Amino acid sequence: MRKLDPVTTLLARLAVRWPRAAFRLASAIGGARTAVTGRWPSSREVESLADRLAMAALEERNEVLVRCIRRAGLDVIRPLVKVPQELHGPCILGTFHVGALHAVGAALEALGKPVLGIREGRIFTPRPPLELITSEGTEQQRAAVMVRALEYLRAGNLVLLALDAASDAAIETKCLGNRLALARGAFALARITGAPIVPLVMRWRGTDVQVMLGKRLEGETEEQLADAAAQWLEHYLRESPRELTLGLLRELLYAEPRPRS
Repeated sequence: MRKLDPVTTLLARLAVRWPRAAFRLASAIGGARTAVTGRWPSSREVESLADRLAMAALEERNEVLVRCIRRAGLDVIRPLVKVPQELHGPCILGTFHVGALHAVGAALEALGKPVLGIREGRIFTPRPPLELITSEGTEQQRAAVMVRALEYLRAGNLVLLALDAASDAAIETKCLGNRLALARGAFALARITGAPIVPLVMRWRGTDVQVMLGKRLEGETEEQLADAAAQWLEHYLRESPRELTLGLLRELLYAEPRPRS
């Protein structure tokens, strides 16, 4: 999250009572922030991959979204989230840092079935049957997270992980002609359990947030599944370039090479 900014803080407070008005304002204000020194890649770097003004608007709305959730939980966000279809387990939901990712908790709650969400840190307290656990911590703690995920999948339930939250144990792929490191966890879970990986992303539709589901990824090995995930993401961003976030753009532009292991 960005350092405290008075305008964004004010919009987050406004969002607690009037979320739709706050997110409209955030979108407009975000486009005016593109000239802030050091915050954005240059126009030359961005122009081949994204709409710079649209990315700035998305970034501001998402910042207001995070601060609103931290302040008031998901109560404000739940009415804005649209879940178009049911999901059945066992299934691994693989998400990316695109669109309105931080609204995913409200979408998972709306499924009304056991879901384990794995993320770095926690910004809200979930309602059952959604369970959240953090991927942060020691190697032993991360191993415990993997065991819990295996339990969920073997019980026929759902597990959600961010595919592009890569650590040192990453698989290097290609997306939009650039390097992209993907986290190994979801692909390892799929290999061990046989559960399919289905891409899931959240996107703004005006002031609503819509869940978008992709087709299950195909591949026999972890590396093949990772390549399929990167190809799906590339196809999605080519069709919807306004969903590209600043964080993912920086990862694509500045990622260092990583060996496949």
